[in-house]
Amino acid sequence: MTSHYRHRRTSNPATGFSNPLEPGEIAANTANRQLAVGDAAPGAIGSPLMLIAVRFFDARAQYAIGDFVVEAGALYRAKVTISPGAFNAANWEQLSSDTQLRAYVDAQDAAITAAYQAADNALTASVNDKVSKAGDIMTGMLTLPAATPTTNQAVTKKYVDDAITAAGGGGGGATSAANVSNQPAGNIQATNVQAALNELDVEKAALAGAAFVSTPTAPAPPANDNSTKLINSAWYAGQASSTSPQPDGVVSPGTALTFSRSDHIHPTDTSRAPILSPAFGGVPTGPTAPVDTNSNQLATCAFVIAQPVSTIANGIVTFVKLNANIIATAQEFLSAASSKLLTPDRIWQAAAPATLAEVGTTITPDFNAGIDFNCTLGGAGRTLANPTNLKLGQKGVIYLKQPSGGGATITTWGTSYKFPNNGVKPILTATANALDMLTYIVKSANEIECTFIGNMG
Repeated sequence: MTSHYRHRRTSNPATGFSNPLEPGEIAANTANRQLAVGDAAPGAIGSPLMLIAVRFFDARAQYAIGDFVVEAGALYRAKVTISPGAFNAANWEQLSSDTQLRAYVDAQDAAITAAYQAADNALTASVNDKVSKAGDIMTGMLTLPAATPTTNQAVTKKYVDDAITAAGGGGGGATSAANVSNQPAGNIQATNVQAALNELDVEKAALAGAAFVSTPTAPAPPANDNSTKLINSAWYAGQASSTSPQPDGVVSPGTALTFSRSDHIHPTDTSRAPILSPAFGGVPTGPTAPVDTNSNQLATCAFVIAQPVSTIANGIVTFVKLNANIIATAQEFLSAASSKLLTPDRIWQAAAPATLAEVGTTITPDFNAGIDFNCTLGGAGRTLANPTNLKLGQKGVIYLKQPSGGGATITTWGTSYKFPNNGVKPILTATANALDMLTYIVKSANEIECTFIGNMG
């Protein structure tokens, strides 16, 4: 069935196009400035096909990565997905600002490319006709000028033949050694070439078992060279380290190729304590002496702990000799801190009633904060929650005081509070400023035995 629609339109950038469209049906999105037509291809009939590759920018439109737009006469490509809004150059890649300039650049680029291509072709043809400096083979004869060569110039075959003839054939005849064009250096005394070569041979050191005389020299290898090269005194002197020696530390064989000078001095090792009046840091340790040792040997903690108490004379330990840190504070007493001593003053400090504050409408006693507690209720409908930090056997009193206007109530009790008469919860005295008293004994982690005394006079 063919739709009666021939054209659909929308101005909502997020709507896109209806899908499917009738094959050939045109749809327009004015906000996105985009047209689409219904596809007629098999397998995709009715899918919208975009028709416009480049659009004018519209603040109402949304764009996908790679979309092209024209804005203020320039061509841009979207770098990110862009929602409707004002043009932001940071979201776009500018591709062109003037079509005539682009055409001019393209034309100049084509001209330069053609010129470089022509030059490259000419250079290639020229290079192909030349002989490489190394590794090349000529296909024809090389002809040199006949002029007499100078040092390091190539010579012709005729020049070499003439030179050999002038030297008497070079076969060790009676010609003078002075006729050899490249006479070896040295104190040559021979009168012919062969004798000169024999004399030169004995003036050179043998490869095996060479015995140099006078003051032989050799080039210095690079610093820290580790090979079979010969060394000279300059290389050896350069291997002397200029780094200051370090204090003793962790044992190490070392990896440096340099050596230390005989007059080097190690710095004082401050990581070690001196024999005289050492001041140790950290946790120094030492061997533990046997029990009852009586000498100037250092005593360790283990020695002191192992020493029987019976060896300490009776009556010599006094209060002032104790470390103040081992005497429990009131808070440490309340929180049952271990390994602490008690004194009467600290116990009475802990006995002072602590103040219970409401958090919202909830009151939660902390048994690490006190034994007895004072609580002035703020109003009706309060909750007395289960205490924290219970200690078995702890006993005390919680004083519940009415506010100046009275009428405060506790309507919710923690499950740990247990009352007489089969658990009947007490009713507070509602009179203004009235004082009720709740006594407690911690029986277990989830059971606190309580009694209630109302309207204390």
